[in-house]
Amino acid sequence: MQPRLRVVPRKVELGAVALSEVKLVEARICNDGASPLRLDQPLSTCGCVKPTLPVTTVPPRGEVSLRLRVTAPTTPENILQTVTLTSRDAPGVSWAVTVLGRAEAEIWASPPRLEVEVDDSGEGRRDFTVHSVLRVEPLEVESSSEFLRVEQLSDATASRRYRLHIHRATEGDAFLNVFQNDGKLALQVPVRWHRRAEVTMRPEYMFIPGGEAARKVVFLTVDPRKAGMEPIVEPLVPWLRIMRRRQLNRHTFELEILADSTSVPQQIEPGMPLFAARLQRPKAPNYHFLGYPIRSASSRGLD
Repeated sequence: MQPRLRVVPRKVELGAVALSEVKLVEARICNDGASPLRLDQPLSTCGCVKPTLPVTTVPPRGEVSLRLRVTAPTTPENILQTVTLTSRDAPGVSWAVTVLGRAEAEIWASPPRLEVEVDDSGEGRRDFTVHSVLRVEPLEVESSSEFLRVEQLSDATASRRYRLHIHRATEGDAFLNVFQNDGKLALQVPVRWHRRAEVTMRPEYMFIPGGEAARKVVFLTVDPRKAGMEPIVEPLVPWLRIMRRRQLNRHTFELEILADSTSVPQQIEPGMPLFAARLQRPKAPNYHFLGYPIRSASSRGLD
């Protein structure tokens, strides 16, 4: 007998939201049948929609709540994402919730936040663009830190390019304040700068599916100034293992990662640190010197 499950509402309308705004919404999962239904963990088409099922068994003639944490995009665009529900009691059947909306802004920056690597003397730079709708013109961009200087690279109104310069500061946080032509503060762009990392991993983010074995390949790069040093990588969670490591050149390594399907949490916090890496000097070869008696030529009767 086909399960009688309803999702109310089937479409969640967010309407107009600000860039990067977080919305908390709910849908009801209703069981109109005579038997309980055990739900699997919901799956989303995007990490920007985080679904949570506090109760996974829907009683007969009962309902449970599906909670959705939606993070709006960082640029103006339509929001169209889907959350899919399945049940181990109904193989091959699924139910969906659609999330709709529109992220809007009159002025925005790309990238929306700046991460800058500086050299050992604290010098660095990063380009960015301030976009605006036609009726709104940004007047100027100012820094909240004495270590930052902003250089304007173009005069276009809709997309104006800038270059951020960092001078004699090895690490810190600040904001770039974007003002409209009426002097009103329209946007703040977060800036974080730090000394160039000795070890970096790419990609910076890893998608880990639950319920199945997942093998991932990441690339480890050692600062060329530290080439020749040995990178030591350690997983920070028990459900990740490094299966294989291959050196591609003097400062690049390929790592094959295995996510244990039986231990991966059903809900993983986005941005959760997964690995720690450090450098150590390669160990010197361990030579063993063996002593042999040395005979002179005369002792062998050759003189």
